[in-house]
Amino acid sequence: MSPSSSAEKANLQCHLNNLDRQSQQQAQDLPPSYENTLIDVPTSNPRPHGRSRPSQARISIPTQNPLHSLQRLSRINFANYLTQIPASTLSTDQTTVTTTHPELSSKQYALANFIREQAALPPKPIMVIRGFRGGPEFGSAPNQVDFEIKANLTGLLDFHTGTEADGQGSSDMSRVRVKMFNPPTGSSPSSSSSSSTPPALRVRPNESPLDAWIRTFTTDSSSTAGGAENRTFTISRVPLNLPVSVLEGHVRTLIAATRYRGKVTVEFPVLYRDVVVSRTSGNWFVKLVGLYNVRRFEVVQCVWTVGGATDDDEVHDGDATGELGDSVDADREADRNARAGLVAQEWWNEWKASILNAVLGKKKGWITVEDWLEAKMGVREAEKKKDWGFDGM
Repeated sequence: MSPSSSAEKANLQCHLNNLDRQSQQQAQDLPPSYENTLIDVPTSNPRPHGRSRPSQARISIPTQNPLHSLQRLSRINFANYLTQIPASTLSTDQTTVTTTHPELSSKQYALANFIREQAALPPKPIMVIRGFRGGPEFGSAPNQVDFEIKANLTGLLDFHTGTEADGQGSSDMSRVRVKMFNPPTGSSPSSSSSSSTPPALRVRPNESPLDAWIRTFTTDSSSTAGGAENRTFTISRVPLNLPVSVLEGHVRTLIAATRYRGKVTVEFPVLYRDVVVSRTSGNWFVKLVGLYNVRRFEVVQCVWTVGGATDDDEVHDGDATGELGDSVDADREADRNARAGLVAQEWWNEWKASILNAVLGKKKGWITVEDWLEAKMGVREAEKKKDWGFDGM
């Protein structure tokens, strides 16, 4: 090998070494790559007494696409709300169904079956969005309503609990909450139970609170009800954690963006909230003068929640008591409320464009699946070019 060839080879090797050192120096100057970095982030607070939840509970949020919501609602026997209840009437505000059917107030098995049937029916929460101008507070004429929009929120409720294979949910009693049965005692604290309490009001062995209340209500003798022949038994449907704040915030933000300057109210009434079995005296004179007071049995609630379900809910339901149970229940309630917010966001994403069209179009009435379809197809009301919703505009 000639001396010149060896020198060229040495120079080339030196050049390659310099390039390698420069490359290493540049790599050290660059920030670290986060593409494949795994960060250990705790997903929940540690539980006391060694109880822990899964690090990642799988959340199931029901879709709020109205076509799927209608499919969930199809399992409900809507005739049981009113049509198939004998001697029933619906209040003018559609919140209360009252029946005077004698069998429901006199036979224990009839009232028990009726409660079971009504427990499978959800309430009907709705959202009413109203925009108006004028009125005394504005120093002008009576209110002029610009838009009044109603939206059905029943699809937000959970339907997964206790539904039978036939889809009717007729055996669903898991939502029923019953007040503890506390029969009245005698006037004298020293009197014995057998002498001071009528037989129909005494606690019986192995009897549930619900059965005890039913037996007390349907007992014939007026003396067992403290002299009150007129009685009512109420079944209340409660949407426990309806995310009203989340929905109202979205609505007000949307309306403000349309440059509407009138007054806006957002209300969340619950329709078909109460079912009342009324038992009135057969004495015409009692009915006429109202001699007897009405004894109200408001002891049964059917609780409906919003928020979907997680695997963790099944693990911890009903397995804790005392202080630990309170902690677990509080955490589970917080989780459920957080999931309710996710359901509300899902619903809003589906209906936002429809509500916007209804506001700009000054709609008065329900927003329907047809409104949703048109919004999905791209139909849009013309945006306002200037402020509106005040006198003169």
